[in-house]
Amino acid sequence: MKWIDRRFEPPPEPGLFRAILERLRGTPARVRARLHGHPPELLSLRPDVGWSVQTHLGHLLDLEPLWATRLDELLAGDAVLSAADMSNAATEAAGHDARDPVELAAEFGRVRGELLSRLEALDDDDALRVARHPRLDRPFRLVDLVAFIAEHDDHHLAAATALARAFPEPVLDLEAEGPRLNQVTVPAVDVAASLDFYRRLGAVPVVISPHYARFRVGAATLSVHVVEDLPAVPPTAVYLEIRDLDAFVERLIRAGLEFESTPRDEPWRWREARLRDPAGNPVVLYRAGAMRLFPPWRVRESGEA
Repeated sequence: MKWIDRRFEPPPEPGLFRAILERLRGTPARVRARLHGHPPELLSLRPDVGWSVQTHLGHLLDLEPLWATRLDELLAGDAVLSAADMSNAATEAAGHDARDPVELAAEFGRVRGELLSRLEALDDDDALRVARHPRLDRPFRLVDLVAFIAEHDDHHLAAATALARAFPEPVLDLEAEGPRLNQVTVPAVDVAASLDFYRRLGAVPVVISPHYARFRVGAATLSVHVVEDLPAVPPTAVYLEIRDLDAFVERLIRAGLEFESTPRDEPWRWREARLRDPAGNPVVLYRAGAMRLFPPWRVRESGEA
């Protein structure tokens, strides 16, 4: 059912005010769960008609100022509540699909927490404060507002869940049994030089010794280990995915790093830039997005169309 067709009848019992608050309290965790474990490219993938997973959840953030305004109006005794923009212009202009999903979830949790702090300070008499809802054109109590927000949360979370079910295959569960690639070691001749190089790429040192260093890179680790003789052909290429590849490479060039090739689109649909670390190991900075796990020519799992 479309949101605009909902009538929200019968209204909730006033005694349910505290129970409905628990639904609002649980929404940030459900938003985090829906955004967790999927590549940003799938979360921001729009169907032929409608919003992406990420835009549905970003829309919840966009509506928080309206909920706060309506709460103010109910507590002030205003006769009519502010109307919603049914064109959703704020959501269309917000650019949620380009945001970091972790940051989006964190901001929603913070803003929802502010609203909850205000609601929790109210009593049962406050829950009966009333004004007219402009679209529904009927009396609308504060307890009705809280139930309305909870239903709105559920409506867009359900839409996001339906979209996520259509993703081409499940993302690997890193907590499940089985092998995980999370550590790579490359040879080095000068730990200090390699330390400086990988730090400039954004890697965070975890262990430093005269002959070895290990860095944290996202959820994985990368090590450099001193060897007496470097192989004629480096055995390992280090690939680091960068969200805004072109801007990142431009900053490194301005900082003095030399590249063998600047960002370019490859036939396998990755955008790559190449350079070498102080030991001559090839380092590829790239942006693959969904093409890393979901290229059109991927091996299909049983039952996948």
